[in-house]
Amino acid sequence: MEVDIYIISTGGVPVYIHSELLESDDQTLFSGLLTAIQAFLTEIHIGEAKSFTTDLYNVTIYPEDRLAYVFITHKKSKIDEKSLDDLYNQMNLQILPLSEKYSDYEFTTDMDFQGLVEFAVSNVLIKWKASMKESVATKKAKESLW
Repeated sequence: MEVDIYIISTGGVPVYIHSELLESDDQTLFSGLLTAIQAFLTEIHIGEAKSFTTDLYNVTIYPEDRLAYVFITHKKSKIDEKSLDDLYNQMNLQILPLSEKYSDYEFTTDMDFQGLVEFAVSNVLIKWKASMKESVATKKAKESLW
């Protein structure tokens, strides 16, 4: 997959992770680091981070009241900001109603919730990947007409 996905509770605990970049222990540390950065930025009243880059990757953050959605893409990836916005919106539409039924504590302890989130993400990813392929095909078709 061209995008790593982290869904993190406001307490910094991963609710869902799909990562090909980081090992399991590093995934949890990364989630905690992102949460610490967001808390620090909020504490000093300069707002939450929405994105940052490294030498190789773009990290895009969509903070919500109870969860943060984090997407990591390679700088050479063809996934643009609009595509990530679409992915986030589709995921949030599915996961927000689920999250409202559970307490923050249950995000990390309730296997039913985590299973529902995993199922929702899987369904969203299938549709999103199909739309990405369709948009690439449409773009190629348009380019061939010119």
